[in-house]
Amino acid sequence: MAGIDNSNGVRVRNKANRNKANQNKGTSNIPVQELSEIERQIARGVAFPSRVEEKQETSGNISSETRPIHKTSKQVDVDSEFRVLVAGDVHGYWDESSEAAVRKLKPHFLLFVGDYGERHDTKVWEIARFCGEFEKEQHGMACATLGNGEAKMYAAQRTPSNALYVREQLQKLRPFNPSEKPRSCRGISVVGGRPFSWGGGGNGWYNKRVFQQFLNLSSLNEAKDAIRARINAAPPNEPIIFLAHAGPSGLGNYVAAPCGNDFHEYPRGYDAGDRDLRDGIEYARSIGRCVPLVVFGHFHEAMKRGDRRWRQLIAVDCGTVHVNAAVVPRIRRKQERNEQHFVDVRCSQDGEIVKTVKHIWISHDGRVGEQKCLYDVNRGGIIS
Repeated sequence: MAGIDNSNGVRVRNKANRNKANQNKGTSNIPVQELSEIERQIARGVAFPSRVEEKQETSGNISSETRPIHKTSKQVDVDSEFRVLVAGDVHGYWDESSEAAVRKLKPHFLLFVGDYGERHDTKVWEIARFCGEFEKEQHGMACATLGNGEAKMYAAQRTPSNALYVREQLQKLRPFNPSEKPRSCRGISVVGGRPFSWGGGGNGWYNKRVFQQFLNLSSLNEAKDAIRARINAAPPNEPIIFLAHAGPSGLGNYVAAPCGNDFHEYPRGYDAGDRDLRDGIEYARSIGRCVPLVVFGHFHEAMKRGDRRWRQLIAVDCGTVHVNAAVVPRIRRKQERNEQHFVDVRCSQDGEIVKTVKHIWISHDGRVGEQKCLYDVNRGGIIS
């Protein structure tokens, strides 16, 4: 299992390349705009020092051996930006002002991590409608997975009406759900984790009847295979952003970790991340796919118990930035107006490098009330 690596800007292609990438942490701390062409390739993980030095000794030039493994015909400007906007666990806090704020921000991708409403409400229908409107108006892509909240009623009471409610939600979000099949836009793919996840507590397969009934998954191994199949179905050569409700395992065994357990069912500090999602991330890297970003929710920032009140919401592991977007409630009243919470992620134009990650609180008219930077590749990575 991979540990936490606070290096930044490094894209690791596969397991065999990790040791080489770790040797270049110093290079990755240099601001992107100040890198030479060779250093820029090393920082992006598409060239390695041993190859560059060997070639310079013989010819002094960079040959095709140091070019990106994933060949592309497009010209990449690492100083331009690709914008991803993430709405954390909604829990009923989504309305017309939320939609107005998104329209003001104009992201390229809009991602929802699940847990939309409470019991039998219609938030999923509202989210699905807006996803369709967003794609038509902004010419971008909206993706939405489903959280444990969408199946909570069925888990508590397995009645025909509750089962129908779950199926209706699945059907409504199907066009936008990357857990059904990978979605692609602007040369970047989004692959979904396992919907309805409660996290990886216990044996990692909590409320198994939900997965059997609605996803046709009978075991954790089948869930791993399903994620791998979606990765293989994603267009080749495109960076992969993972979108899930619960984040992956491997981000820390302490209460305040991005996926640390602060519930009562399992030992305090238990790593409650999803093991099938961790397997999918590792598999994508092993076949040479770029994985710049993993986005999830479920583990709320305001913890239920622990030595501190607030959870750590960001981690960097092997060059991949993991972002927990679960700030709940995501609408607050400030200075006589409502402000919406989003996570604003800026990437390089090709999507291969995460440049900044920020919390923002914004009103319906586009006024930003507060913003906090969590990650900046030019300032050393994670901002404490």
